[in-house]
Amino acid sequence: MAKPTPSPERDFLKVIQAKLTAKQESGELARWQQAMTTQALDTLKHPTPIPGISRATRTETRYYDPSVTATHDSHDADGKLIVKAGTRANPLDYLGFSKVLLFIDARDPQQTAYADQYYRDSRKPVKVVLVGGSWLELMRQWQRPVFYDQKWFLTSRLAITRVPALVYQESPGA
Repeated sequence: MAKPTPSPERDFLKVIQAKLTAKQESGELARWQQAMTTQALDTLKHPTPIPGISRATRTETRYYDPSVTATHDSHDADGKLIVKAGTRANPLDYLGFSKVLLFIDARDPQQTAYADQYYRDSRKPVKVVLVGGSWLELMRQWQRPVFYDQKWFLTSRLAITRVPALVYQESPGA
């Protein structure tokens, strides 16, 4: 009885290379790369607006306390107690907050006009932080830095639900 001859198996890498070459020759690879580049740039220029934030309709003041409480004793390398569990500390008691954060939605022309005027009139440095709209377009228009609340870090921590919103440290004893 004769042994069956094994069918030649193609090298996996050669198969992939052949498919990529075919896609490159047909122009499909270049179209895909261009589509991905366009999508990435659009996402960068126009980040997804932060959900749950609406336009402010009235003036409101809220206070935020950044204090933290130690949940356990902390010791140095020699075992000496540094911080006792239950100790409460406010970072603003040690390092002041000298800037004003101004949160706006850049898709609203009234908010951008307000932010621009506030920036010009403020005696303290102002950081404009967007919750919607294009930070890049506004930065080009104003010729100064504009920020976007990445991953909703600040708005969630400060419980901001309406904009425009100003965040600043009141003077001690105020």
